Amino acid sequence: MTCKILLTSFQTWLPHQVSNSSDDLLAQVLAEIPGCDKASTSLIGLRQLPVDVERASCLAIAKIEEVQPDTIICCGMAEKRTKLTVESRATSPYVLSQRALTQFAPPAPQSWGEKTIVPSRFGELGKPLPNSHQAYLSSPYLSLDEFLSFKELQYELPALFNNDEPSPPIFLKTSVDLETLVADLAVTEISHDAGKFVCEGLYYQVLKYLRDRHLNINCIFVHVPVLTPHNSPHILSDFHLIIQKMASRC
Repeated sequence: MTCKILLTSFQTWLPHQVSNSSDDLLAQVLAEIPGCDKASTSLIGLRQLPVDVERASCLAIAKIEEVQPDTIICCGMAEKRTKLTVESRATSPYVLSQRALTQFAPPAPQSWGEKTIVPSRFGELGKPLPNSHQAYLSSPYLSLDEFLSFKELQYELPALFNNDEPSPPIFLKTSVDLETLVADLAVTEISHDAGKFVCEGLYYQVLKYLRDRHLNINCIFVHVPVLTPHNSPHILSDFHLIIQKMASRC
C-alpha cells in the first residue's frame, strides 16, 4: 500500500526575502528522497501557497479533497529560529477588544458577539468562498499589514486591553505523538507557538477541516529556519527522517 504524503510550502512575503526556506526545502525533498522507499511512499507537493490564510487554506483543502492523502506536512519559514520546529497546535484567529481597536486604529473592525475582530484585507467575514470550503474559512486572521502593526501585542493581554479575565484562545492539537516524532532528530524540536500569522492560520484551518470531516489523516506543521550551507545538510536529514516516521504511521 502506498502512503500518500501531501507537502505544502509558502511564497515569500517581505521584500528582502529571496526565497522561502520552506519551499527551498520542499524543492530538494521532492527532487530526491534518499532513505525513503519510493515504492511505498508518494510525495505530493503543493508549493508556494500565497501568504494569505483564506486563499492558502482554500488551495490546501482543495488539494486534500483531490488527492486524499494519508498524511499532511505543512511547512513555513521561521526566520528567527535556528532549528526545525514541529508545531503542537494552532490557535484560533486573533480576537481583540474594542479598546485595542480604537487605540491602534486598524481598518474597519466588525462585531462578533461581545468581541471585535480585525478583518483580513483578503477575506472579510461573510465573503462568499468557493464550493464546500466556506464553512472552514469564515474566521479571518490578520492580513500582512495588520500583522506587522499588531505583531508586538499579546493575545488578549489584560494590562493592554483592560480585561481582568481574558478569554482563552481556542486551539486545535495535532494527533501525532510529537515526542516520538522528534526523538533522535539532531536539529528538530517541538514548538507550542505557531507564530500567529498565516502559517498558524493555515494549520488551524486544515486541522479544523480534518476534525469536522472526521478524517483520519495525520497532520503536522513544520517551521523551517533560513537555510545556509552550514545547516542545510542537517535540516534536510532531519526532514527526511520526519517523512519516514510519518510514513510509518500510514
